Amino acid sequence: MRPSRSSFAGVLAGGLLTAGIASFLSLPQVAWSAAAAEPAAAPTAKPAAAPTAKPAAAPTAKPAPPAESSKPAAGQAKPAHPPSCEVELTGKIIGPLPAGMTYWVYVAEGDCLAKNAKILGTMRGSEAGSFGIEVFSRWGADLTVCASAAKTPESPTKLYGKLPRVLHAEATGEVMFEKLEIKLKPGPERVFPKAVSGS
Repeated sequence: MRPSRSSFAGVLAGGLLTAGIASFLSLPQVAWSAAAAEPAAAPTAKPAAAPTAKPAAAPTAKPAPPAESSKPAAGQAKPAHPPSCEVELTGKIIGPLPAGMTYWVYVAEGDCLAKNAKILGTMRGSEAGSFGIEVFSRWGADLTVCASAAKTPESPTKLYGKLPRVLHAEATGEVMFEKLEIKLKPGPERVFPKAVSGS
C-alpha cells in the first residue's frame, strides 16, 4: 500500500524538529557560561556635588563725612575789612628842648592842629627826640602827627610842629610808618586836646 502525501509530510516535519533540537543542544557550553557569569551592570552612583562656598562679603566702606564749607552761610556776608586799623609810628622830634619841658607826640584823625582835633594817642618822646607810638584808627582814616615841647601833653605851649604829610590807615595787620621827622617851631600859644577815650 502506498503511503499518502500527508503522512509523508508529517514524518518530514518531525525529523526536522528533532534535528533542530539536537543542533541547539550541541552549542558550546562556553557561550552559556559567559552569558550566565556576566554580572548585571551596577548602577553608577552620581558623585555628590561639592558644596559651593559663598564668597565673603567685602566690608562696605562708610562714606567720608562731607567737608565743612568755608563759605559763609547765606545771609551772613563776610565783612570786606575790619572796622579799625592798627597803626604804629616811629621817628624823631627835631628842635630845641627848653629846660623843664618834655617832648610830646600827638596822632590825630584829621588835622592835629585843629582847635577840636580828634587826638587818638599821645606819647612822651625821649630827651634825644626819638619816639614810638601805636594807635587804633578808623579804617581808611587820614592821620596827622604833631609834636610839642611842654610840661604835660595838655599844657599850653609855644613850641610845636606838624609832620608835613598825611598818613592813610587802610591795611590789614599792623600798619607801620617809620623814620618820621617833626620839626618844632615857635608859634602862637596853643593847647593840644586830650586823647579820646579808647584810642
